[in-house]
Amino acid sequence: MWSLLLFYKRRTCPVPLTLVGGSASLTELIGRWGSMSSRAFGNWNEIVGMSVLRLRTVVVFAILVMFLLITPRGAMGVLIGLGVVALYAQYFRVPAPENWLSTDRLSWVLLAFSAYLLVNASWSLDPRIAYMKAVYFFIVIAVLHLSFHWIATEERDVLRFALLGVLIGVSVAIIYLLIELVTEQAIKRWVYTTFSAIRPSESKHLTMQNGVVVHIGPYDLNRNIANLMLLYWPLAILLSLRFSGKRLALAIAGSAALWALIAFSSYHETSFIALVASLAIFLICRAWPLIGQRVLIAFWCASVVLVVPAAMLAHQAKLYQADWLPITARARIVLWDVTAERVLEAPILGIGIRSTQGLHAQDLNKTTAPDGQIYPRSTGRHAHNIYLQTWYELGAVGAVFLLMIGVLILRSFSRISEVLRPFACAAFTLMSVLAAFSWGMWQTWYVSSLAASMIFLAIALTYAGRILSENSEANRS
Repeated sequence: MWSLLLFYKRRTCPVPLTLVGGSASLTELIGRWGSMSSRAFGNWNEIVGMSVLRLRTVVVFAILVMFLLITPRGAMGVLIGLGVVALYAQYFRVPAPENWLSTDRLSWVLLAFSAYLLVNASWSLDPRIAYMKAVYFFIVIAVLHLSFHWIATEERDVLRFALLGVLIGVSVAIIYLLIELVTEQAIKRWVYTTFSAIRPSESKHLTMQNGVVVHIGPYDLNRNIANLMLLYWPLAILLSLRFSGKRLALAIAGSAALWALIAFSSYHETSFIALVASLAIFLICRAWPLIGQRVLIAFWCASVVLVVPAAMLAHQAKLYQADWLPITARARIVLWDVTAERVLEAPILGIGIRSTQGLHAQDLNKTTAPDGQIYPRSTGRHAHNIYLQTWYELGAVGAVFLLMIGVLILRSFSRISEVLRPFACAAFTLMSVLAAFSWGMWQTWYVSSLAASMIFLAIALTYAGRILSENSEANRS
């Protein structure tokens, strides 16, 4: 549906044969045969070259997106795949883009943060794993850097084919998720029963009877739902190229309603909250662009700076006893309070990367749930809040880095077209809300999913920006 809606008008332009890669010799043979047989078919080199490039790009991105949404635990593979695409494009494109290793202020801050993580890992509870997490964070930064430079210099039609692949991948994944939500994960139950080798080792999430998986915890789809939410705004950007005015409003409302229905039908309330919050920021930024961007910067600063006292105040207000909150939220009120209290034990440098999980394991046999609380006085395996986890494990130094990174990203939105800026702000909001209530900051699949969604967002923004620029130039001429 997305594909038919957004791409039924074909736009073609010559693509250099060098972009096709190893198919050049085959293309030449076909071209010679075509020129001898008839001139009516045009330049076969360009026709076949465009066809191979289109098919390759669409298939690669469709597979990557389907893998990201259907098997989110493999998100690291998706991110590495995107890095390979970017690296291939940078090294084998002729002519090679200039200054593709250049860095800006944000890049230097991220590199400095990576260096601090390596130092911080030295006093972690498990330095070996901590170093691995720090190194992977650097790899993520490198992939993002390569990908953004590739996207900025890539031809428009290549980006269009990539987005077509994203649309196809999302469409297939939505059908899969709807089937799983309605049938209580019948597809996954069949797969786990038939292929026991890929069955997860955490049997507490599965119910087996006579070798058959008869039940999977519904929360097992939470990762899928979150990753689907992350891809909403990259796709919504394309709607702005097809519609305007009231028709755009209806298209945004209709597509958001589908995403909201999927999130509301799942057990991941955070995805629904994140989508609603991002829609609110989108409307604010669309009506008052400057005010909306400043409000978002203020919220980011407050989230980082005030998260520790906010966690303590929530517990003092006894929100863990509030019946109107889900049980998971009430449990997090308790673990957030414990985490906030322990921040004060190492407020400057923190306790070290991923130490929360190790300390939680030590606390399991020592803590119980006091009267009126449904969760023991423990931090949990992670804080379920990236801002709080940053303070706890990386200290004030890490919090300053996190604050700077967010502010620099938000300020960079000023360089985006005013038409597209609300979409970028909304995508940032969605990621920020997910970070405030969900998984831990060192979970590989989660970090990889966030990074992959940033790359897809950059592709959509770049493609849309070029279309808007071309239309503006055409109108002036």
